Amino acid sequence: MFRGLGIIILVVLCAGLFSPVMACPDRVYIGLYVDGLHSDCDEYVTAYKPFTLWVWVLPSMQGVTCLEFRLEKPEWLELLGMTEHILAADLEEDFDWFGEGGKMCYEYCRFQWTWVFQFTLMPTDASATGFITMHEWARSGNLLSTTCKEDYPIQALIPITYLAINQSCEIGTENATWGAIKGLYKDQ
Repeated sequence: MFRGLGIIILVVLCAGLFSPVMACPDRVYIGLYVDGLHSDCDEYVTAYKPFTLWVWVLPSMQGVTCLEFRLEKPEWLELLGMTEHILAADLEEDFDWFGEGGKMCYEYCRFQWTWVFQFTLMPTDASATGFITMHEWARSGNLLSTTCKEDYPIQALIPITYLAINQSCEIGTENATWGAIKGLYKDQ
């Protein structure tokens, strides 16, 4: 009896270890959130009350070492400060992440959800709506990452969430989202 129970527990644990949330995808995803659990992608603001924007990356099966991107925010959001991940290698220069953007690297390869930066922002208008969005680094024209394989091959960096301000966020910005798949059959 205990042997059968042990097998069942082992199967359940393995299923949990290899669930879609925990398993590494074959692409590198990046998202904008307001929490340390990368689950909340909208913020309902109060004027002059700061909040924290988290930039999170989900590496591919090949891992991730560096990221190139830039962020855009509404003018009524003021940047008060920035914290980089403790494992971030020293930045080559002082990048303007909400302007031209930049390149950030980790000291060693990452294979699971890892936050990249935390930005402290302060809204000056509580009634406005908008988004904080992710775009190509202006200097290179790329929204990309480098993997951990030999010679650090490049992989596209795919945004999965933007941060919605005073409105609901949309999760999954690719054409292959579940909503897009359901949309194929909607009119039939």
